[in-house]
Amino acid sequence: MTSLVAIGPQRRPGAEQKSRRSVGVHAFSWGDNPSGALLTGTVARSPVPAPVGLPDGTSAVALGADFSVALTSGGTVWAWGANDFGQLGDGTTTSRLSPVRVRVPGRVRAVSAGRHHVVALTTNGRVLGWGRNHLGQLGDGTTTDRSVPTFASTPQRFSALSGGDVHTLGIAGGRAWAWGGGSAIAGQAGPVLAPARVPLPADLRVRSVSAGAWVSAVLTREGRALAWGRGAGSAAQPLTVSEDAIAVSAGRSQVLAVMSDGGVAAWGTNSQGELGDGSTTLRRDPVTWRLPNGERIHRLDVADGHAVVLTRSGKLYCWGANRVGQAGVGPGPDQLSPTEITSLAGVRVAGFAVGHHHVFVLARQGPPVRLRVSLQNSTVRVNRPTEIRVREVDVFDTDLGPVNSAAVTVNGQPVHGDRFVVTAPGTYLVVARKGQLRGSLRVVTA
Repeated sequence: MTSLVAIGPQRRPGAEQKSRRSVGVHAFSWGDNPSGALLTGTVARSPVPAPVGLPDGTSAVALGADFSVALTSGGTVWAWGANDFGQLGDGTTTSRLSPVRVRVPGRVRAVSAGRHHVVALTTNGRVLGWGRNHLGQLGDGTTTDRSVPTFASTPQRFSALSGGDVHTLGIAGGRAWAWGGGSAIAGQAGPVLAPARVPLPADLRVRSVSAGAWVSAVLTREGRALAWGRGAGSAAQPLTVSEDAIAVSAGRSQVLAVMSDGGVAAWGTNSQGELGDGSTTLRRDPVTWRLPNGERIHRLDVADGHAVVLTRSGKLYCWGANRVGQAGVGPGPDQLSPTEITSLAGVRVAGFAVGHHHVFVLARQGPPVRLRVSLQNSTVRVNRPTEIRVREVDVFDTDLGPVNSAAVTVNGQPVHGDRFVVTAPGTYLVVARKGQLRGSLRVVTA
């Protein structure tokens, strides 16, 4: 899970801070947007995926409660959206409609966002944190909020991190560590201000961690998905969600695991259909289900009340809460079982992240939305053949390649082949169609 929080009253971001950045990575975003976390330049919700541009070189995103964070391949970090606790890491508490650079010392190789805080992993395994810290979720030994990154108070070197509602999980030496507040840490009632070992059974070695709101989860090297916290027992005696898992993700009070056969094991609260099993039944024991048509899950991410999966065939499905459009399928009721986001059919997905009420999908390319018509020569001459070229273009104006099956007309008359001849001077309208795609070009004879 990347975030967990209830969105408060709408508020508009303050004045933008000028920053040098270039937009070069394609993405789609949707869901709630009271402070500009969708990067659309507004604070309007989007119940369906909207194309946006991320900072150049973005390789991963992490989403909190109405704020978003981007990590670039060069190890820099950018953030935008709500900033009331300093979670944008720019030294202010001013919300932003466009990305500002986080003031991280050195290079970062991983980021994770919690409710109102962010944790990052440096290239040498040190932990940085910024944002809200009222229960010690930054791990710096204090309860002081931080508007710029600060190092956690630990000599440990970590290999992975996960930010939850008000706590953080990490992996060091093959063991799970935790800090922050709530029983989801290690059964402790009070806050833990610096990283502490989670008292899991001594024989367990941890491969990944996921911090939710009231629950935490780990995946062991043997493929066991384990959970503890509210309703799930203690860390010393964790609940087994699956004995044959390849991934695990924790939400508000639910845990979902991807099994090796591509199915899902789900446990916990389910009032909005967040378990994806077609019901709103609370599950005290894990329930298993599979996607339709034999689809196998490649990646899963769970948030406060909804979840998104990417299948091995490249399809995206979402289920759970949809009150503010976070399911990405348009306005409507909660989705009790996985629903394909058909508007993104054909998108080559590079990655995705799920926030409390919003989602980002990184795209290598978008679906084709129109045709681009051009001519071999810049001028058209009477009684001389002119070659027509037709190419598909995606929503980001990326050239997807030539189209050989388009129907082409010139002033309404069909063109056979890829050339046409005009017999009199004048203005000509060249139109190409392929299914629902269309493109046109108006030319004047020389």
